[in-house]
Amino acid sequence: MTSLPHRLLLLLATAAIALVAATGASADARQTLKRVANQECPGANLVPDASNLSVVLDATSCLIDRERARSGVAGLSRRSVLRRMASGYARQMVQEGFFGHVTPAGASFGQRIAVSGYPPRRGAWRAGENLAWGTGPMATPRDVVRRWLASPPHRRNLLDRRFRETGIGIALGTPGTDSRGRPSATYVQELGARG
Repeated sequence: MTSLPHRLLLLLATAAIALVAATGASADARQTLKRVANQECPGANLVPDASNLSVVLDATSCLIDRERARSGVAGLSRRSVLRRMASGYARQMVQEGFFGHVTPAGASFGQRIAVSGYPPRRGAWRAGENLAWGTGPMATPRDVVRRWLASPPHRRNLLDRRFRETGIGIALGTPGTDSRGRPSATYVQELGARG
């Protein structure tokens, strides 16, 4: 049998080990956030075209995760179902010449995501959407993310710690506007969290 002082010492030692373990884990997380916050994002200044879309998509995700890290928020996991939804919607806006969260046929974001296959059959989930388009230098990932950060509702979506997953789609062209032959792109970002 252990005496009371020995039990107290054992309890204190166990608490100290747990504190060190928790501090180490949060130190690792802080170190990861710091690394991501300072990373370069190759392709951030590229104007999207048919030859560089994958680089532009990676750059856009990188810039978003970098801004989240700078705000102390974990990065987003990429989900193919959200990417397909975002890509399809970006193409639809360009092809049908509209820009907004509701289609000309009246389908809202909530209706579109409900049929996307993203929400679980049971359980809680949440989702958000960011849209942007630009021509020339305003079509680069850096400029699109900068504009999203300058807009309070888009910024809230980007930095919301409750969102854990994303999908980004980029379509070449603009939604029914005259780009006067300049390179242009339309961006859609879907954000979500399940469970």
